Amino acid sequence: MTGGGQHRVLIVEDEHLVAMSLSLMMEDLDHAVCAVAPTGAAAIEAAGAHRPDLALIDVGLRGGMDGIETAGVLRGMGIPSISLSGEASPEAMERAGRAAVLDFVQKPYTLDRLRAALAKVTAQ
Repeated sequence: MTGGGQHRVLIVEDEHLVAMSLSLMMEDLDHAVCAVAPTGAAAIEAAGAHRPDLALIDVGLRGGMDGIETAGVLRGMGIPSISLSGEASPEAMERAGRAAVLDFVQKPYTLDRLRAALAKVTAQ
């Protein structure tokens, strides 16, 4: 991703209210949410269908694939990601690095924290 402006964002979050909140924050930051997926498998399917510029992925997804595994698969599809988590354990941070996650945002998610993460990503 390069430059500023609106980007198409895939939100991967299994808690409906959190996903809605993230969607509203992305809109406030002038980015378009192209899809919301509750599982890694649904995220991969949505990414293939919508080709987002970026994915925001909760680390603690339910289902067979966690958020870091999902980020790795999406990276292989050419889609960068930002990990979202309530806890940033050293193990999770190390795994996120191996999956080429571009940034790691801890809860509580705020506009300022997301804006800063997006600024790092869009500068690349």
